[in-house]
Amino acid sequence: MIKKVFFIRHGEVEYPRNKKGEELVYGPLTPLSELGKRQISSLGREFKKNKIRIQMIFSSPYLRTKQSAKEFKNQLDNKLPLVFIKELRDVDNFGWHGATMKEYGKISGDVYSYPLAKNDETLEQLSTRAFNVVKKIITTKYQSFAVVSHGDFLRALIWTLKHKKAPPNYHEMKKFFYLEKGQAIEYKIDKSLKSVKRLRVITIEDVKKSIEYWRK
Repeated sequence: MIKKVFFIRHGEVEYPRNKKGEELVYGPLTPLSELGKRQISSLGREFKKNKIRIQMIFSSPYLRTKQSAKEFKNQLDNKLPLVFIKELRDVDNFGWHGATMKEYGKISGDVYSYPLAKNDETLEQLSTRAFNVVKKIITTKYQSFAVVSHGDFLRALIWTLKHKKAPPNYHEMKKFFYLEKGQAIEYKIDKSLKSVKRLRVITIEDVKKSIEYWRK
């Protein structure tokens, strides 16, 4: 049975800052910025305008994804069921939390090659986690649903669904395609995860205001 799945990346965040005013790598409790809220509101309205129907929303439990999922739901259909799933969370890069975004940019976001803590997640671990949670979600009764998550999680997931293995490295993964904040991508996926067909990217104007230079 073929399912229609919309992978959605959360909107722009309100970066924490150090005493010098420098933006920091953020963790689970970082909220959406006003731009991020507008991005997700616009995305929900875009779905509604184009009569894109979904039956369910699954979301990461991090604050920025919670807020994104709720705002998206409010714009599209406030009666939609919404479930938060721990395994949809962002990459576990705890060692990098609190480092400056300038430092993060110097490694082009490749925390996998530069782990700063023993419990920092590898790219293979992230890919396995992403694949396994979607494998569970795809077997639910819903024929059309949204998954609200994070940039690296969604990129690793989409790579793994297509290639049936983890990305060889971060550089190859980000070259493949990287979902920007506030964007959605639509797929048709069968329950076995063997057939994966990309249909379209759904985007809005405000996405351009938060494109991350180090992803390019």
